[in-house]
Amino acid sequence: MISPTDNQLIYAVGITSNATRQIVRFNRQM
Repeated sequence: MISPTDNQLIYAVGITSNATRQIVRFNRQM
């Protein structure tokens, strides 16, 4: 059973990794 805090943590980590991926892609285009 996943507690709401664990779910939020997974959600936050997913957003962070997604943002990092987009930043890396943006830097490659420059």
